[in-house]
Amino acid sequence: VKAEEFDFFHELIAHEEITRIGCPGFQDGLGSGMVIGLPPVLHFGTKELAAKIVPEVLLGKKRICLAISEPHAGSDVAGLQTTAVKSPCGQYYIVNGAKKWITNG
Repeated sequence: VKAEEFDFFHELIAHEEITRIGCPGFQDGLGSGMVIGLPPVLHFGTKELAAKIVPEVLLGKKRICLAISEPHAGSDVAGLQTTAVKSPCGQYYIVNGAKKWITNG
């Protein structure tokens, strides 16, 4: 199937075939972080960022996770209180807050 023709039906088939292994932990370990961590990069990241990250994740060279849950906000992204501020040198981010339930973290 050409990439532009790949749709939710094809994704369903892929997930069902992977479950035939009979090891849900293995399946979750391979896919859960990618399934929820990669879409924000594709939808909200720059083309340059996606070009750098997506191939390495899809080829299995790097792993990805989504860390949006806080103990008081759950999955309510609008209610998050964690902040990330650039360091004075501009090279790093200083993250302040609490995280919980980091999928594939």
